[in-house]
Amino acid sequence: MGLTTGTARYFNQTTGASYGLLVTLSLMVSAVLAVLGLNSLTEMAVPVLCAIYPAALVVVALGIVRKWVDVPTNLYQVLFYSALGVGIVSLFVKS
Repeated sequence: MGLTTGTARYFNQTTGASYGLLVTLSLMVSAVLAVLGLNSLTEMAVPVLCAIYPAALVVVALGIVRKWVDVPTNLYQVLFYSALGVGIVSLFVKS
């Protein structure tokens, strides 16, 4: 209940949508996820996570390196999108 009301309150404040509608949508999404089960969710999430992880690692690494080296914004963008591209391409390439 706390997660449902917290989610609805957050989206109500950020989007201005009806709180009651957002609670209903949150409960419906939760019900669908419960019906799908953990195995189905894992099967859907793994490809997305495999595509996103390289880009996330680049952002974390650049955040750590930034303490010692001045990293230009353009370099952040190039490395992020390159890593994201590699992650997406790796989904289609069978090893």
